[in-house]
Amino acid sequence: MPGSFTVKNLFFDRKAIIDALGRARAQAMAKAGAFVRTRGRSKLRRRKASSQPGQPPSSHTDDLKNKTYFSYDPATRSEVIGPEKYKKGVADVIEKGGTETLTDKHGKTRAATYKPRPWMGPALAEEVQAGTIPSVWHNSIK
Repeated sequence: MPGSFTVKNLFFDRKAIIDALGRARAQAMAKAGAFVRTRGRSKLRRRKASSQPGQPPSSHTDDLKNKTYFSYDPATRSEVIGPEKYKKGVADVIEKGGTETLTDKHGKTRAATYKPRPWMGPALAEEVQAGTIPSVWHNSIK
């Protein structure tokens, strides 16, 4: 992938990912990722007001909801589920809280502090508790 990086090259339907993981494992990981992504996206509410800390974030536009993906991370040999870099923060800052430096269109920078608004972690926990994550692995290798 010289030149530019694109997350689409790490989707589970790509030949390189299927070759690296094997078809059964790639399909199981894709199915698990789809369940968690769907649960996480359903937690987001489109509204003007900000959500309370500790609650899932508000989606003031559909960007956060529509740009939530799942893909393979070759560095950790695991799956990553969450939004792509978001215009006012990245997934970890929204999920866990923290500080990020923002730059406006005039080049001025300022620090923005976010309180945690978890939604993908709870989505994963709910899918595991519901039994959908273990069930996608059942009979995945025959």
